[in-house]
Amino acid sequence: MRFVIAVAALVPGVAIAGPLTTINPCPNATSISATPITVTMQHQTVSTCSTTSTCFRGSCIARYSMETFAYVNTIIPAAWDGTSAITTTVTSTGQTVTVSRFHSTITKFATPTSAVVKNGTTSRAAPQPVYLTIAKDFMVPYNKIGPLAIPGYGGSGLCQGCNVQQDGSRSQVVNVIECRSGLDRAKCMAYAETWISKLALAASSTTLVPLATRFVAPSADTYTFTFTLTSPSHIITAGVETITVAPSPFFHHVIRQCHRPREVVDFTIVVTKTISWTVPCSRQPPRTSSVVPIPTGPHAIPGVRQPGKGPDPSLINLGGDAEQP
Repeated sequence: MRFVIAVAALVPGVAIAGPLTTINPCPNATSISATPITVTMQHQTVSTCSTTSTCFRGSCIARYSMETFAYVNTIIPAAWDGTSAITTTVTSTGQTVTVSRFHSTITKFATPTSAVVKNGTTSRAAPQPVYLTIAKDFMVPYNKIGPLAIPGYGGSGLCQGCNVQQDGSRSQVVNVIECRSGLDRAKCMAYAETWISKLALAASSTTLVPLATRFVAPSADTYTFTFTLTSPSHIITAGVETITVAPSPFFHHVIRQCHRPREVVDFTIVVTKTISWTVPCSRQPPRTSSVVPIPTGPHAIPGVRQPGKGPDPSLINLGGDAEQP
């Protein structure tokens, strides 16, 4: 069996038909004559004026210096939630992009321990549902996005550390904000996580199927023989996964040319079957974490509420999926 990892390819920095835009490097500097820059491709190096002002006794002097950066204005798939992706418009190489989202709600039932006795009858309150919301946002700067970050997207092409290593592996560092909210309280933690894709070693299995068959050619001619065989099941291990390949039919065609009548033809058939398997990424847990405010605005996490008066609970199972009740 042979195992391969499918990697999507992206070719950044390719010029397209017609210019993308024209940039005036110093629109506010009337004393500087700068030639407009025609941008013809993403990640093209451009320069614009950066202004600094120095004031002394009510008199200000503006100074201009040139800043060089890579131009980008593109739409990429992002915010992958396991089923679909929401597009994101990127206008800066350092822009933070939400590449994945995880959201789950766990319901547990709390049974009151106190009982009420009335007229000799003991009654207890019915169990009440308690909800715990776990939400994670996985974010990466645009210039650090590699092929592992978003399914079907080959990356920005700017991440040098995302290239394939000598051992065939590649990795992707993502910044994670994990929030847990229950009742009227919530807490968020931030940490870095590494996704790793390793090249699985090639494995093969060859099955020999003995055939006791003989054919006597009635005349000189070309004959085609078809044999229906079955490749047996095979179990191999790729990384942390064990894959079982079920038995499957195998059709083998043999063509023999007989040069004289009554020629005897014997067959020895070797069945060889190659199977490809995409090995999923492994995840390296965080080493450190820090408490962060609950995200608001464009990076707000759905389902996570602002904290109330209750104490902040500690985060259990940091960096992993929540355990089911």
